[in-house]
Amino acid sequence: MTIFLKLITTIIGLIIVTVITYFTTMYIGRFFSVMILMGYIYGVVAVWKYKRTEPVTKKTDITSTDKI
Repeated sequence: MTIFLKLITTIIGLIIVTVITYFTTMYIGRFFSVMILMGYIYGVVAVWKYKRTEPVTKKTDITSTDKI
C-alpha cells in the first residue's frame, strides 16, 4: 500500500513539474526548464535511494544501542 501511495505522489509530482516546466519554457527558456527537470529527476532518485537505505540505518542504530 505504501509503494502504491509513493507511486501516486511521484506521478502527481511529475505532473506538477511538467506544468511548471511548460510555463518556464514560455517565459525563461528551454535550457532552464531542462535543468529544473533534471534536478527533479535527481531529487526523486535520491529520495528513492534514501527510502531504500532507511531500514538498514535503523537496523544498525538498534545494534549500536544493544552494544551500549
